[in-house]
Amino acid sequence: MKVPDLVEELHVQMDLAENKLQDLVNQPIEDVVDALLVVRECDDLVKTAQKRLSSIHQKLRTEIVPKKFEEAGISSITVNGYRFTRSETVRASMMPDFREEAMTWLSENDLSDLVTQTVNASTLSATARTLMEEGKELPETYLRCIFSPTHP
Repeated sequence: MKVPDLVEELHVQMDLAENKLQDLVNQPIEDVVDALLVVRECDDLVKTAQKRLSSIHQKLRTEIVPKKFEEAGISSITVNGYRFTRSETVRASMMPDFREEAMTWLSENDLSDLVTQTVNASTLSATARTLMEEGKELPETYLRCIFSPTHP
């Protein structure tokens, strides 16, 4: 079976599972939790497959195809109606030990609009949880906390 066929079958199975969700409301808790376990296992399998597929895609995109373009001495090609063009991605980041110097350089070169002050959302969420567990109140004017139930 080819990958597109597997994906189509996966969609069929997900449609069946979604249709059975409403029926679970009337089932005993053991059956509902069992369904949760099955879905969680399937979700883990799909995530693993997705990671592997992403890894294959990344290797093709960044290593194998560019090498083939170079070997063929071409910069673009059309295959099955899709045009592929060789390009480069540039990623830049500030060196942690020279953050202040980098900020100064950006300002001196009229690039200060690139500088933003951010707070990592995951870190803020974890800190908020800890503070609330310690009985400290968070200022609702500045921070929005959303509480979502999770399964055990």
